[in-house]
Amino acid sequence: MSVDQRLVLALLAVWLLLIAPYPVSLDGWAVTLVLALLTLDVVLGMRTGWLAFARGGRLDEREAALRDRAFRLAFRLAALGIATMLVTGYLSAIVGFFVEHQPSPVGPPNPIGARGIAALLELLAIAPTAVIAWLQPRPVQQPASSWRLGWLPLLVVPFSALLWLLAVNALPPRSALAHRVPGGLSMADATCGDFTARRETGFGFGGAIRLQVAVCWNGHQAFAVGDTTLPAPASLPAEEYAGFRMDPGLTNCRPQSGDSDFGRITQGCTETIDQDGTMHYQVRGRVWPAAGGLGARDLRLELTVTRDGRIVNFG
Repeated sequence: MSVDQRLVLALLAVWLLLIAPYPVSLDGWAVTLVLALLTLDVVLGMRTGWLAFARGGRLDEREAALRDRAFRLAFRLAALGIATMLVTGYLSAIVGFFVEHQPSPVGPPNPIGARGIAALLELLAIAPTAVIAWLQPRPVQQPASSWRLGWLPLLVVPFSALLWLLAVNALPPRSALAHRVPGGLSMADATCGDFTARRETGFGFGGAIRLQVAVCWNGHQAFAVGDTTLPAPASLPAEEYAGFRMDPGLTNCRPQSGDSDFGRITQGCTETIDQDGTMHYQVRGRVWPAAGGLGARDLRLELTVTRDGRIVNFG
């Protein structure tokens, strides 16, 4: 087996790690895998003379035939890779529900998160070059005088890492909110609703905190249901509230799959009910997009619901 073929196998192994259904979250290691893929991309590109991106008029008959064959095979490989991503997306949802005890997603799983986007772009960009590297009899020989300049493309790896870190810290956080009233929970003499929110940095390529809470209100108080570590409402009999044990499908205070792929996350949730019966639910989190706390950001999500179900603050 040639050196180029070993590099292609290494590229495939790292790509499979990026889309693997387990672990559900990579705990900040996704950026390391992406940089490893980028390094292998550049090395394979240099060893193939960037044949996949060369103009047709500059190629001889053998090179043109090799490139055409590589693109035909790459199209089939890309289709196979996308199908694999869809399968691993469903497997990730199953593993998250049964192993990580995460709530089942609403609707079909979505494998095209930040992790999936990185894997898809890698697949589309490098497939022809990987096929050429696998099929070519020997690497393209560079003139000795251009050896130093030939390795300059590797500078794209540290530059990309720096650009990612700057973007994660400079881009404003982005939030996505959703609520449903009535929700999936029913309670005597009360109305309930489901509230979900996600606040992310770097458009998902940094990290995210998540709010997921079931809230009920009975005209006396509004209160969260499904997390018995939160204070019990005074307007609800203790035995009735105790019947709603820890249920991550109702109220869940931890990151879910995809939230911590590109950054390590810690978050905590608090609930207070004031004298007017208004519930204040708050999520505070800290996101580390790099090792050693470099570029760490504090994020917050809040939900305020009155005793008659009016949403005062959400986001």
